[in-house]
Amino acid sequence: MGSALVPMPLAPAHQTATVSRDFVQIQLAGFGNLPVYAPPQPPCSTELILAPEVALTTLPATNGAVAAKTDPAPVLSPSQVRCFLDCPARWWFKYGLKLPERKNSSLALGLAVHQALEVNFRDKIETHEDLETSGVVIVFREAWMEQVPETVFTADESQGDLRRMGERLVAKYMDEVAPTVEPAVVELDVQGEIGGVAVRGRVDVLDVEGRLIDFKTASRRPSSVSPDYAFQLVTYRQIHPAPAARYVLTAW
Repeated sequence: MGSALVPMPLAPAHQTATVSRDFVQIQLAGFGNLPVYAPPQPPCSTELILAPEVALTTLPATNGAVAAKTDPAPVLSPSQVRCFLDCPARWWFKYGLKLPERKNSSLALGLAVHQALEVNFRDKIETHEDLETSGVVIVFREAWMEQVPETVFTADESQGDLRRMGERLVAKYMDEVAPTVEPAVVELDVQGEIGGVAVRGRVDVLDVEGRLIDFKTASRRPSSVSPDYAFQLVTYRQIHPAPAARYVLTAW
């Protein structure tokens, strides 16, 4: 048999005092005028707890501009997608609220190496010859010194050791890889649509053979192309106008 909710009659007159003392009548949606009784809610209070001052974060003054930036970049890039997949909150802080990111040593090293190689290949477009390795190393050293004041280093990191490692990386690339690259364009902006979504990116070097070459630094020699880098290359392949272009990721 099915069961039904049957409203119980109110307590007799001699019990009315007990009902009114221990219960209060409440209104519930869907019960119409049916009287419903429940225990009274205990008194509550709100206590304001202040965190220690060292735990507070001071955001840059925006004069209300942060609240207005609720429509993050209408054009996606591979770096945006990778950032979102890694940490959606970090993506929102960076691309939605436009808050500045603190730079770590890996990023600073990669930027300095990239700047040095860019100088070489821009010059090579005109001369068809690489610069002297020692000169490109000097460019790296100057770029590194520009990065240092903006970089957060951990307690176990040595700025000098990182600089020397970067110098070795640049020298190795110039001696072993750069002679095999004949650049046609440096810092090539590519854009298009994938699935109706506007996508853009920037390729480090487009060579005369149609290869898109991207520079990556790593703490150890990779055994294969990582999924993150493969995603970037596939994205460039989709939006670059030359369908026969070959895509090469240079990592060391």
